[in-house]
Amino acid sequence: MTAVLAPKYDPTRRCRPPSLWPAADRLAWEAAMRPGDVLDPGGPASRWAPLTRSGAARGYGRWLTWLDGTGQLEAGASFVDQVTPERVRDFVAALQQVNAPMTVLHRLESLARAGGALAPDRNWAWLWAEAGWLQRTAVSVRLKHSRLVGADELFAFGCELMAEAEDRPEGSRAGAPWRRAVGYRDGLMVALLVARPLRLKNFAAIEIGRHLVVHGTGYRLQVPRAEMKGRRPLRQRGAELVEQPVPEALTPYLERYLVHHRPRLCERSYFQAGGTGYDDEPCGALWVGQIGAALSPVTVHARIVELTGKRFGRSVNPHLFRDCAATSIATMDPEHVRITATVLGHTQLGTSERYYNHARSFEAARLHQANIMALRRRV
Repeated sequence: MTAVLAPKYDPTRRCRPPSLWPAADRLAWEAAMRPGDVLDPGGPASRWAPLTRSGAARGYGRWLTWLDGTGQLEAGASFVDQVTPERVRDFVAALQQVNAPMTVLHRLESLARAGGALAPDRNWAWLWAEAGWLQRTAVSVRLKHSRLVGADELFAFGCELMAEAEDRPEGSRAGAPWRRAVGYRDGLMVALLVARPLRLKNFAAIEIGRHLVVHGTGYRLQVPRAEMKGRRPLRQRGAELVEQPVPEALTPYLERYLVHHRPRLCERSYFQAGGTGYDDEPCGALWVGQIGAALSPVTVHARIVELTGKRFGRSVNPHLFRDCAATSIATMDPEHVRITATVLGHTQLGTSERYYNHARSFEAARLHQANIMALRRRV
């Protein structure tokens, strides 16, 4: 069924923040996040990553909005009393009218995760079973393959953007130092992201000296295990850091950005709160905006979507860069497709196998077409 999307400002689709939860739920949530120590494990959510916590909170907040909108939100009722199989099925049916299948799945998974935090003594296996059923039946409504671009094309596009920024005539409006720096930064983001397709959260958060470090005559990207999705390094069991070298082809571009263009952006930082002048080095972030502040993941996403949309006629968001890289590997070197598990940080080979099968289908189609043409020539 095709979802009928309502406007984003629709109040019936809001995720109620914890500050607006019932008092009992707020207290239970605070207890769930209570940090522990050596002798005390802490609350059920004390060791969750920040994104896991926020996802569970949004899932439960969406549930509360639905209960309130349908007149089922009971004042003073406990979380356990509110979440029943019948209501959950009605909730899923309501979500399916306005959300894509994968969004519905994520909402239900978040609700189940919130249940484990707010009522840890209760068995929520039935709720996870509902989510499992959705996972088996949910089909993404986004046709990714039609939006993919070759990794080589994306890399070349990033290099073109950097060259174009350098070639802007000085003295012109477009040739202002900060405008050239922004253009160069955008090109480097595109080229580095397709070469090392980290998840957006990790890519946007790269810090010089912490994530980007000098290694010999080049550079290396390293991400602590705690900052990775699922807190697992890229198939390096027991490793505390994910380490990947920056491609040698990008080293000169990266050094040019660090030495020349990034300082131009840092010089434009606003006055610090309570300060008396400009801060020459406002942050250690690699990706700096035109006012000297670190770019947020939202801004990085928006810039890449805008740039690729103008260049290729279809937007390639940062997450699609991962699909582009994996598909390029599978198509150009199918015998080594399993390296995508390491490149993308997958903990299982199942996802890599999908790219392998996709590449094989193209190869089979080409062979079939070649056979048809050979038969035509014989006739």
